[in-house]
Amino acid sequence: MPDEDVLPAYSKIGQDAVGLTSRIMDNVRIVWFSFETKENGAKPVSVTVRDRETGQTVYGQTFLVEVSYDLPGLVSKAVGSFSLFFGVFMSLAKVLKLPV
Repeated sequence: MPDEDVLPAYSKIGQDAVGLTSRIMDNVRIVWFSFETKENGAKPVSVTVRDRETGQTVYGQTFLVEVSYDLPGLVSKAVGSFSLFFGVFMSLAKVLKLPV
């Protein structure tokens, strides 16, 4: 990644951030993992990058992450779970002509 002081030079020669990002994405592989924990507290997360051909570790680091409840996320999950049930219920109620 270029330093921040190099980025304005890209716009002077006619390359924008999208072009730069596109070039970077052509040359790297990004993987995103989502984790779900069962309990709150400080949890270690280890990141290791290995060369596919040699198996040699290129980068490795362990991060300590503070885990807490995400109330909006929990509500969103609950609403998503119940939406299928309510959709089926409302369809059946219309078919059976139940007052809803």
